Amino acid sequence: MAQLVFVHGVATRQTPAYEAEVALRDERFRNLALGVEAGIRNPFWGDLGAAFAFGEACLPRKGEVPTPFGLGGGGAVSAAGGGGASIASIAAADFPAAVDTLYAVLIETAASQNRQLDAEEYAEMQAAAAYADANPAPAWVKADMTDTDFIDALRAHLQVDVPRPYGLLDRLKAAAGAVLDRGRNLASAGILGLTRDKLNPAAAKFIGDVFVYLRAGPVRIDIRQRIVTALLAARADADAKAEPLIVVGHSLGGVILYDLLTDPAGAGLPPGFGIDILLTVGSQPGFFEELKLFAASDPAIPSSGRPLALKPAAVAHWWNVYDPVDVLSFRCQGIFEGVEDFMFSSMTGVIDAHTSYFMRPRFFERLRARLQALS
Repeated sequence: MAQLVFVHGVATRQTPAYEAEVALRDERFRNLALGVEAGIRNPFWGDLGAAFAFGEACLPRKGEVPTPFGLGGGGAVSAAGGGGASIASIAAADFPAAVDTLYAVLIETAASQNRQLDAEEYAEMQAAAAYADANPAPAWVKADMTDTDFIDALRAHLQVDVPRPYGLLDRLKAAAGAVLDRGRNLASAGILGLTRDKLNPAAAKFIGDVFVYLRAGPVRIDIRQRIVTALLAARADADAKAEPLIVVGHSLGGVILYDLLTDPAGAGLPPGFGIDILLTVGSQPGFFEELKLFAASDPAIPSSGRPLALKPAAVAHWWNVYDPVDVLSFRCQGIFEGVEDFMFSSMTGVIDAHTSYFMRPRFFERLRARLQALS
């Protein structure tokens, strides 16, 4: 087993949806990557993040009728038309991404129903992720298959005994239908409205939370202290149980962790404190180091004598995961010593890429495999 500390990123606020997300994410870590007895801590600092004095009135909104800049008026932007893509047609182009998408929708649907996946669903999900990794382009996949035929064929190739269907409703086939419906809705709603209402607030909170953390003062101290408290408690449990300590930083959470671990005395970490694996996901340590924003940043690096910044001494292994579609994720190799970059493609849109890592079964399957290989 292991002890895990998960440090969340920007635009995270205390809501019932966040609490449900944490519970389900913890469940996925335990069932798909770490083991059911893994200890998990989720220090929360989002209540200290950016607050918008005018209720985000600065952001353009879908449905507004703007005053055109030109004196003669302006033309309207028409919505895009088109249809959705079936899960089988997605699989013909990228089978592992299709499997991930299918089970991600199953997870999202369960979360919206405030329920946890059952053991049978987890068993099938894990088997499907492993099969997709081992068979990235199976010959049996045909673009003109129906979703029902695709799922039946997929299940026939999985080496797991799962009763079908789950109760009166086959939830996986329902998820396939939801994938198709989402594609239709995306096209009919128009990308402009999605960008206004979903991407702009997320970007605003990202910028705001970064500014809040970078500004020296009591808020920054409080954020750091909450995370340090969780780290120390997890380290004590890991030592008592002879287990590894894994620390995950998503988005700005990875930046905060690098900042703490390169200034252990200032952060209140004791001498000799260490973690076994630092996993930064969809994060920006490389970006911040390029701009020399860390307290530990050395303007003399890179140079002929010191081409790379140092990995935190407290970290035994550092893995950095980025998605090429996620515009808020950055590489770390070529900037820091002793870090390994891994590309993970969620095959989702720009709007959702930053928050989709921990909804993807394949992410946990690959984490489990890498942990096993390391141990």
